[in-house]
Amino acid sequence: MLDVLISIPQNDLAPKPRRIFVELRSDLLSGNLRPGARLSLRPLAKRFEVGINTVAMALRALESEGFVEFEAGVGARVSVRDLAMIRSDFILRMALETEVVRQCAARFSESHARLLGQLADAADDLAQDEDLDAAREADQRFHLTLARLAEVPSLERALGTLLLRLVVLEHGNSSSREGTPLTHRNIVEALGKSKSKAVSAIREHILDAQEWAIGQHLSES
Repeated sequence: MLDVLISIPQNDLAPKPRRIFVELRSDLLSGNLRPGARLSLRPLAKRFEVGINTVAMALRALESEGFVEFEAGVGARVSVRDLAMIRSDFILRMALETEVVRQCAARFSESHARLLGQLADAADDLAQDEDLDAAREADQRFHLTLARLAEVPSLERALGTLLLRLVVLEHGNSSSREGTPLTHRNIVEALGKSKSKAVSAIREHILDAQEWAIGQHLSES
């Protein structure tokens, strides 16, 4: 059995779809919403005092992470995705992206730096944006471009499948980890210095994402 402290941003100024996403995600991870439970738009809109479209945006983000599934004629339901599954996915992501940056660092050029820099800035700028779909797409685009520049197609394919359910929409707002969370721009700068610094940067980036995603693991019995 897992006892988990769920860490979520407490920012009243955060865009409404993001706040709803975070709160529902916390309910899912803590077990307050069980697999199979129906998530109806109107009751949720009433609960959060927002419009239906705002709730729908948050549910689409949860669907992308595998927490919610939509059924024709039924609507949204909670799917089976527990903490053990998420931790396992992050372990796999760490292995894949660590090798990606090793390969990418060995081939890194000024043109790579310009391209990745543009994508990094876009992802970092959208990290707090109201448009959750745009934030997710920008994050995926950066990490998949890294994988493509590594020139190892199998790594790119594997990471592409994994990132569909592991993209975290913001990093570090509530992390218990020490130090300043690393942005996408930090990764690009590390790639331009050395392979070891690039590996360290991507590891810190993923660990911070994991901390935000599942909270601090307290005990396992």
